[in-house]
Amino acid sequence: MTLNSSGVISLAGNTPGTSIEQELGSVLGTYSSPYTSSISLLNSDVETLAGNPSPVIMPNSFWGKSAGIRYSLTVGEYDLAPTAYREFGFTNTPSLRGTISPTTYKLGIIFNLFDFYLGTTYQSTEFQLTGLSSNPLQTYFAEIVYNGIKLLSSSASYSYSSPNAAWTWNTGPLGFNSKVNSTVTVIIG
Repeated sequence: MTLNSSGVISLAGNTPGTSIEQELGSVLGTYSSPYTSSISLLNSDVETLAGNPSPVIMPNSFWGKSAGIRYSLTVGEYDLAPTAYREFGFTNTPSLRGTISPTTYKLGIIFNLFDFYLGTTYQSTEFQLTGLSSNPLQTYFAEIVYNGIKLLSSSASYSYSSPNAAWTWNTGPLGFNSKVNSTVTVIIG
């Protein structure tokens, strides 16, 4: 759900479209009914949703903002050989490994989201969309979040070759290798 693009925005509460707490709770799972948490403008999730403006201005800082989309990812493993090429996460290449739901992000189809290893050494994390009719640009999404780890689109290496867009990080794994055959929650927004 996205917050309204104009009008009343409240910090606390459970009204979709107007409550910052509800928006964060529905996506991050960090706030739960009956919405009695100690949410404040100094909360890092609130600052992130607002785009970290200084000072935070209500409600303008939050109009039209979204905390992202929750994805259910069943972690698969592609293992060319234990000492060679390995991927953990969801990938559609060279054959389907793992699952992700929903399967789309905005106008693209999620082609892969995985941690890549050579042997046991982490190399990179990749997120790729396909089916795009034009270049979505590097900032098509703000971040990918899993288990407290945030990968910012702005810090990725980005490439586009119609119809595919790819973001690659080499800053550290999301940690899917310890979750093979488990279902985890990933947030893209």
